[in-house]
Amino acid sequence: MRTGSGENDHAGWHKHVQEPARSSQRTKRAQARTEITDAKILDAAQALFSEQGFDNTQLEQIATLAGFTRGAIYDRYGDKHELFLDLLERRVYSKLEAVYDALRQEPTVGGRLAILKDWIATRASDSSWVTLILEFKLYAIRHPEWRIKARKVDDLLCKDHVRCWVEMLHGSGTPQPDENVLHQHLIVVGSTLCAMALENQFRPGILPADQMTHIAERIFDTLIAQ
Repeated sequence: MRTGSGENDHAGWHKHVQEPARSSQRTKRAQARTEITDAKILDAAQALFSEQGFDNTQLEQIATLAGFTRGAIYDRYGDKHELFLDLLERRVYSKLEAVYDALRQEPTVGGRLAILKDWIATRASDSSWVTLILEFKLYAIRHPEWRIKARKVDDLLCKDHVRCWVEMLHGSGTPQPDENVLHQHLIVVGSTLCAMALENQFRPGILPADQMTHIAERIFDTLIAQ
């Protein structure tokens, strides 16, 4: 026979089991809200930094465009420099992970080169991203005290990943290009794409998107695919 005490014990046990699950759900919802907030802030920051430049953009403007209070920005970042660096780091990692995933799934060297070629060509027509990179480098040139931090972020996109590029593109047990040479070529490719995008903004329409893509592909074939 079940006693009242037993029923109460069962109810208490049931509640004890449910509470961690509810707590976990609340935590996941809170994390999801945080990720959404972060994404909106970073999207707003990229739009304003690209359009107005770093010096002319205020955190209050970013908060307004993102739909949050200024406090939401300061809860995450001590100042505008921290936000700018975090924006670049996250965007760089996001873009790299996307192409890495595609490269990992492609079994042939030719297929992997084609994926990277398409990825680089696509970057050429991403005016917001290219403008952000240019603004980032120009600010670092004008403010030497900030250049060391800026170089670390810039290296994420190129220098620190040269060995990874080589291994992913060519695999093991095959002739591989010199890493230093590949690093130099990647710098040339990136710089050329930035220059084309800048010129296209200065002279709108001088380089249509399809032509920029074609030029980027030819540069890739000459410097990377050889």
